[in-house]
Amino acid sequence: MISTGTDVKPIECVFFLRNVKSAGFFEQMKGRGVRVISPDKLRTVTPSARIKDRFIIVDAVGVCEQDKTDSHTLNRKPSATLEELLNYVAQGGLDPDALTTLAGRLARLQRDFSADQLAELKDLANGKSFPDLAHDLLNACDPDAQIDAAKKLPGVVGVRTDEQVKAATEQLAQQAVTPFLKAQLRRRILEIRQQNEQTIDRHTIDDVLYAGFDASAVEKAQAKVKDFRAWIEEHKSELTALQALYTGTRPLRLSLKDLRQLRDALALAPLATTPTQLWRAFQAVEADKVKASGGEVAPQGSLKVSSVLAASTWTTDGQIL
Repeated sequence: MISTGTDVKPIECVFFLRNVKSAGFFEQMKGRGVRVISPDKLRTVTPSARIKDRFIIVDAVGVCEQDKTDSHTLNRKPSATLEELLNYVAQGGLDPDALTTLAGRLARLQRDFSADQLAELKDLANGKSFPDLAHDLLNACDPDAQIDAAKKLPGVVGVRTDEQVKAATEQLAQQAVTPFLKAQLRRRILEIRQQNEQTIDRHTIDDVLYAGFDASAVEKAQAKVKDFRAWIEEHKSELTALQALYTGTRPLRLSLKDLRQLRDALALAPLATTPTQLWRAFQAVEADKVKASGGEVAPQGSLKVSSVLAASTWTTDGQIL
């Protein structure tokens, strides 16, 4: 298929060998044959040609005899950001162009999010997955779905009136945007997208010049540890994992979900760090309390938090996590 953006002027015959259901694609393909070309340039392709005054369509599969459908892009508000669309629907906006654009953005994001991230968002959306959210948004803008919904309205008999269809349309739209009224869901969608957009260079191999910690590395590690401790003081009452660590309850019990929540929170700005990076920072700053090989730590404060995340087995006071 000669797709959009291709300008092949010498075409004298358009040959259809498979069906084309899109009216837009069908017109584009036929349009390739109407390209104007000068006689001299045409003769460089077909020496026997005099002038291009017509072209021929050969329809081998009956494309011209079948009905076509008009296809429209879902991204009807390309200048609107994802944050603007989420805030718009959260404030009660029900414009069909905004709903279809948001549905298209969610469909694209689904391919970039991991299974764990999608599962977290599904919990925040009251059990609705990304495909479910996108489907509900599109369904609210589908005329057939609107008419079907109008049939189910109480007291509707026979032909639906315009007022009944309008009421059903508003009801579908309200149901579609209800999950996005939850601020935590909107915030996590934006945070995960920002986190996934970070570029990681996995191909450029560095040369090891020095295996220890130089003065610059120690200074950076001290700053990271300081920021980490300040961050813990600010958020230790918000995250379940930090609450469990700082209550001092024995034996220590943390679920994998709680640890993942803590790990994901560390990956966001302003820290934007990983458990491994934190562990190495403590190695540089408090080497007497950290053993890199065994993951043994002094059971106190922020170093304990770092160790729980960095080590798969952590022992303190005879208790094993």
